[in-house]
Amino acid sequence: MINNLNELEVLKIAQGIEEEGLRFYTEAMKRENNPQLKEIFKMLADEEKMHAELFSNMYKEAREASVKDDEYIFDEATSAYLRALSDTAVFNTNGITNSRLIEVVDTKDALLIGIQAEKDAMLFYTKIYEVSKFETTKEYLKKLIQEESEHLSKLMELYKNL
Repeated sequence: MINNLNELEVLKIAQGIEEEGLRFYTEAMKRENNPQLKEIFKMLADEEKMHAELFSNMYKEAREASVKDDEYIFDEATSAYLRALSDTAVFNTNGITNSRLIEVVDTKDALLIGIQAEKDAMLFYTKIYEVSKFETTKEYLKKLIQEESEHLSKLMELYKNL
């Protein structure tokens, strides 16, 4: 039997995904020799850090709201779907990011991993948005989805120009 996730658990997973993204982009920045790409990776790392902090704040707000309203458990199918999305994302809380860093041999590799990670994040956050109960969480997620979309566009443009 699958344990149902609740919004608090999903927000913790999302925070972990952003922290893994921070780790990846920081390491990619350290390995990069091209100053322009180094700056892009630094910017992405900084934004992942801000996103992790935002999820931490969202978690605190949702925790306070959930004390008053305990009907925030997602159904079994939604919980299984969200868990599968987070477990297979490029940046996930199972430490796959560290093994992906070993695979990076050049800038194109790092950009391809970043592109896939941004797609994963958009899919995950879109699904959370669809099932989220708290309007504050939805507002934050809408902004994050837009930012991840901008990251994706930027990474794809960089990749095309290499």
